[in-house]
Amino acid sequence: MSSTPNNLPAGVCLAAWLAGLLPGLTGAAEDQPAAAVPCSTSRAELKAHDLAEIFLKQQGKVELKSAAGCLKLENGMELPAMLLALPPLDSPYAIRIAAPTQGSSYLQPRIEMLDEQYHTLRSYGAERLKRRGMELSLEVFMSAANAAERFVLLCADPEHLGDTDQKTTSQSQMLFVGTGFVIVGNDKTASLRSVTDGALTMQLLGEQWEKALRAARNRSR
Repeated sequence: MSSTPNNLPAGVCLAAWLAGLLPGLTGAAEDQPAAAVPCSTSRAELKAHDLAEIFLKQQGKVELKSAAGCLKLENGMELPAMLLALPPLDSPYAIRIAAPTQGSSYLQPRIEMLDEQYHTLRSYGAERLKRRGMELSLEVFMSAANAAERFVLLCADPEHLGDTDQKTTSQSQMLFVGTGFVIVGNDKTASLRSVTDGALTMQLLGEQWEKALRAARNRSR
């Protein structure tokens, strides 16, 4: 029984084999999720994001998650964290931080105002947040007395992790009952759990920022 000899050079065979293998390897690499950023042991190690740019170009939306930044606390706990650089204090304004309470979990942030050496000058725990509709929010006012503040540090409040809250939603329906219409409805209550990461919306409030936002919108048209 005879066989046909393989006259192709060995290098060609190896190249063809690798060509068939590489697409699978490339696809596997592309499917890998983004690696979490190594946890910083110092606030100064966190990458500072421009708060004004986030407000004007990203509608103030940020995602507090490990891929954006991580901070190791003094007690050894590691939490997603974000450092935001404050804009120049040309005139008084306010920073509004809001966390939605949609879904089955919610974020209760701790807000710390830092100086240029990353020392805390003011701090606000989750107990300072106020419920307004479907979100928890807080406004931090900036004036000449706060001129030394350079950064906002955001992370989940470790003292309130695992807290539970109740969210009630109402559903109504209009029914025809012979002589007219009647509206009936029912309420649904769901339990929410405080977690380490989630979405936040940052807004800059004040006349200068209203003008800046209008100008940014006009440029994008």
